[in-house]
Amino acid sequence: MNRKTWFYFIMLMFVVTFVCLAQDVPKDKPEGQSPKDKDDDRGITPVGKDGRPAVERGDFWLVVIGINDYINVPKLTTAVNDAKEVRKVLLERYGFETNRLVELYDADATAKRILAELRNLSGKIKNNDSLLIYYAGHGKLDEITKTGAWIPVDGVPNDPTTWVDNDMLKKHITVDAIKARHVLLISDSCFAGDFFVRGGETAPKITDAYVRTAFGKASREAITSGGVEPVSDAGFENHSVFAHFLLNTLKENNEPYLLPSAVHERVKDGVSMNSRQQTLYGLLTGTGGELGGSFVLFLKGASGNLDELVRQKNERISMLKQAEDEMKARTEAETAETKAREQKIAELDQQIAALQKKMGASGQGDSSTLDQIVAMVESKERQAKELAEMRKRAEEERRQREAEIARLKSEEQAKQYNALQTDIAKYQKVAGSEFGKDLKENAWNALLEKWGLRKGSVPVGNISALCKMLNLAPPAPEGFVEIGINPQGYKEYRHEQTGMVFVLIPAGTFQMGSNDYDDEKPVHGVTLNSFLISKYETTQGVWQKIMGNNPSNFKKGNDHPVEQVSWDDCQEFCKKLNEMKSASGGTGLRLPTEAEWEYAARAGTNTKYYWGDKEDGDYMWFDEKWEGGHHPVGEKKPNGFGLYDMSGNVWEWCSDWYDEKYYQNSPKNNPSGPASGQFRVLRGGAWGSNAHICHSADRYFGEPSLRHFVIGFRCVASVK
Repeated sequence: MNRKTWFYFIMLMFVVTFVCLAQDVPKDKPEGQSPKDKDDDRGITPVGKDGRPAVERGDFWLVVIGINDYINVPKLTTAVNDAKEVRKVLLERYGFETNRLVELYDADATAKRILAELRNLSGKIKNNDSLLIYYAGHGKLDEITKTGAWIPVDGVPNDPTTWVDNDMLKKHITVDAIKARHVLLISDSCFAGDFFVRGGETAPKITDAYVRTAFGKASREAITSGGVEPVSDAGFENHSVFAHFLLNTLKENNEPYLLPSAVHERVKDGVSMNSRQQTLYGLLTGTGGELGGSFVLFLKGASGNLDELVRQKNERISMLKQAEDEMKARTEAETAETKAREQKIAELDQQIAALQKKMGASGQGDSSTLDQIVAMVESKERQAKELAEMRKRAEEERRQREAEIARLKSEEQAKQYNALQTDIAKYQKVAGSEFGKDLKENAWNALLEKWGLRKGSVPVGNISALCKMLNLAPPAPEGFVEIGINPQGYKEYRHEQTGMVFVLIPAGTFQMGSNDYDDEKPVHGVTLNSFLISKYETTQGVWQKIMGNNPSNFKKGNDHPVEQVSWDDCQEFCKKLNEMKSASGGTGLRLPTEAEWEYAARAGTNTKYYWGDKEDGDYMWFDEKWEGGHHPVGEKKPNGFGLYDMSGNVWEWCSDWYDEKYYQNSPKNNPSGPASGQFRVLRGGAWGSNAHICHSADRYFGEPSLRHFVIGFRCVASVK
């Protein structure tokens, strides 16, 4: 290569290098972005389907303050419990972690400590992070400045300098003071309403573009339990009225993300109907939030960027929303038609009354008057008949629409649950292999990460805890409709054919048996799949409805347990339901296995009874005179699953054959008893039994044909 050629080669390489370097320099530097911001993105710029940058979630921080034991002002009763329960729900169900949590209760919640913790957070929270502050305690209005304030535990009633006023709070959470993109303040205190630039905001229409834009903009928002008026400390279940409905909203939400405006929409009606306070939602004045920005609560298990979440949600609920909209429109139309027909009947009544008055004044009538009377009566009969038929038809259509909505919800729940089970099976394949033992923990952490949970948030291998944290349960069998969550935290379903309420028992492992009697030995581990079990013993009313008779010796009412039913009779009851299901699409019931019965009775306990080791008449009917008879179901306290009368009242049949030595070689997984035998298992004791006979592990037996006034049963249903 000669010198001239070499020179041109060097120049060419220089130009190429310059062009490449120039392409690496961004033409427009995003506003406010620094090299540190780029590091926080970990070198990734997610892009939505429309080519616009998608918004990634930062870390979520939580400050919880609750004060009951005030020094200088009257004490409260529910504030600390409210704060702790809100903390629990946010940690369990949403994107918060204990290593980004500040808790201040009672003596710790001084004015100095509250402000110091906020200042401390300013050095930790990053640009893309979100901060939620929850306060439950006294509030006060400064009569001179007309500014609301929190009263810390050491606050003095008539000394505003000892309070934490709203202006001071807002200064500590401005975009300059705390770099978080979002701050949400939830205040359950008096005189909080002067926070806002405007109040009474309603939930916006959630669209793909809206959510991306809202979460991408800085926000400073607040939800308060009242305006500039006192609010109530009393309420429901040891919570204030506001906290009660807030907790219900957070617990019952199944959407992948939840905006503060939507939280407020769900809370405000319950609060206003049960107190004299009006909740408020709005943007905080003078804090640097952007119009249109919003905090977002992410449900655990919701992963990925907001674009994908919105797309998934829209696909998932489109059919459900259409069904709900159609139901609403049809209901409104039916209501209007009903009112119109009722109005026609009322007008006919007025005409009849006018005619009666006229005839009464004249004392006589003629043939035309008689014809009028006949015509009006016939018209009224026709209108009344059509109204009754319309109401009957509307009620049937309403039931069908509700069933369709329930079906769509059930299908979505099943889809998510089945996806989780597929991933769990992959983990179990690793955990169960001798070549995967060293990778067991890695596989578990990979499973948690895929479902949006952090490493260590669920103990390794605890599948039941994982399902509960994700609020995912096995789909209910056909013929059941979900009706809510009981006070113990377990889902309940209504069996459409019988009307009975069932509780969904989670899959799990427990220690079965005891060392009290030989047939209860040895204590051994048993693992069971999830199943549904009746909340109450089968009643005389239900038996009468299905079987057309009442065999009970003590016919004391429809809410009493049916008795005088043999094991064979129970099979006929279940068989009849199975025959009915082919026509209705429902699922038949069966008797519980002995293992299912004891697992359900213990409800996570290892004590003699499901409440402890000592007999307690608050939980069971026992040691009474036999001639007195049984009691209505559900009058004693329930166990930890929300089941009633698992001890006492009447004995309950199980599906298993009885073998006193069965526990010595019982299989670990889903045991169903011996293959044959002479007797069937009975469990639970009755109202006249000695207390010891009613303990959770006690085993008894009877011939399948045995009928006795102390023997009843309850049903279960398998969950696939």
